[in-house]
Amino acid sequence: MDSVEKTIKKYIEKNFKLVNDTRTDCIQSNWDNLIVKDSFEQADYIAEERQTLSCWLHTVEKIIQSKCAGNDNFIIAMYQTIYSTVLLHDEKFPKRWRFLLENILSSADNIRLNKMKALTYLLVENVDIYDETYLYEFLQKCYKENNDMYIWAAAYNIARSKDANEIWRRIYFRNICEKVAIKNGCPKDMIDELLKDEIIEIEAYRKIKVQEVA
Repeated sequence: MDSVEKTIKKYIEKNFKLVNDTRTDCIQSNWDNLIVKDSFEQADYIAEERQTLSCWLHTVEKIIQSKCAGNDNFIIAMYQTIYSTVLLHDEKFPKRWRFLLENILSSADNIRLNKMKALTYLLVENVDIYDETYLYEFLQKCYKENNDMYIWAAAYNIARSKDANEIWRRIYFRNICEKVAIKNGCPKDMIDELLKDEIIEIEAYRKIKVQEVA
């Protein structure tokens, strides 16, 4: 495994392409064409594999941090793309979930917040795929570590609910918004005003597109 780990690590460093254009809010990436993507999809996430997969994920993260330096929203968008690969909704999902949760929560302080946002956005966006219990579990774990993702989950949900035919999200995730309002001593009907800055940031984030390139 050590030999394979090192070989794939070098392969990622050499072949993972990532170009971002802040003028067009576009990221071009060949992530979907890398063999390492298949490794995350096919892994059983047993103990022997998790260390190797963590090494490869760390290598991918370093490239994202380097290529998108100074632009947190681009970093978050790429993390979200990677996490959607790891969290395939199949019979191995519980193992995939534990692996990703451990990876994010054990990350260095300077990158943990963006990784937390990426997973929060992914879970809120794709509530039709991921059971909401996973979102609540993640939000609670973040909260215990003094990283309040409830705010960002609420802000993302509010921004998303402005889309056509998405107003149902206001009701579906109302307990998250209520929790944020209560914590901040804010009337429930003023939650949009309370999270005004976060919502503006989310709206800018949602304009970013990740495009596949060869």
